[in-house]
Amino acid sequence: MPDFPSILCLEKYREYDAKIVKKVSEIIIDSPPQNSFYVAKFFNYAYQETTIQIILDLFLDEWELLANLYLLAIGEHFDYNGTLLIELVKRHNSFWKQITQKLHGNMHRTSYEHKVFENIWEMDDYKELIQIAYDNMLGDYFGFMVEHEGAAIFANSQETSGFIKKRKKEWIKEYIGKNIGNSNNLRMIFDVIATFFVSDKIEFLKELMNYTKDIEIFKSIPLFASSSSWSGSEVPLIEKKIDFLSNLITSLKGTDFIEHRAYLKERKNSYESYKQDILIKEYLENGDIA
Repeated sequence: MPDFPSILCLEKYREYDAKIVKKVSEIIIDSPPQNSFYVAKFFNYAYQETTIQIILDLFLDEWELLANLYLLAIGEHFDYNGTLLIELVKRHNSFWKQITQKLHGNMHRTSYEHKVFENIWEMDDYKELIQIAYDNMLGDYFGFMVEHEGAAIFANSQETSGFIKKRKKEWIKEYIGKNIGNSNNLRMIFDVIATFFVSDKIEFLKELMNYTKDIEIFKSIPLFASSSSWSGSEVPLIEKKIDFLSNLITSLKGTDFIEHRAYLKERKNSYESYKQDILIKEYLENGDIA
């Protein structure tokens, strides 16, 4: 049960021992057990700007030690809103790779993930940073999007600005163009679109078809989210899918899309048939006849 001092205590001892920050940090990193609670306590729950600035000054020449300490403490809500994390990424964007690798498969270790990503989208080098996060958290997950990771990167909230929303859409469109020859990557990004950009799906599908009209590529693209939930009847959810397919069929005009429309009509007919099956099933269940 180790008991570490507050990180702020180191400031007063630095004039007596220039290596005090390094010494104490190494003791904490090597101290068994490496319990995140104790490391977070050492950070003094850094949420005030003055505290964060003191920490950054203390570790000015020892940022790798600070990065290691942060990775140990993550999950204990010591860095409210992720302010310290963002400052670290601004100074050493290699730290972003470590953080996103840590978050992969371990979402909700912090309470500020969405806020952190919103800040990342506002940074000048957001394209590179989002690509790193995408590769580490989504890009190699057996071809299926994991929703918590996808939501951290791409989901919009009521507070999400129009500026960030625009950047997200532009990034996705660029990603489609860069990965037009990679069917796995296209499936992943369109799963993201189907989950978090429902109202923009037709716009993104048209972007895809600006690069290729290959029917096989089109068929491989998920048009709906890989997971869904509903309360009560499933019928309204099915009807939304039918309406979307109808709108998409109408929007694809010309001889270049004859095969696409035929494929979509098959999908639509399948959902209409499924809707009838569900109506009968729900009628029997509600009447306790089944």
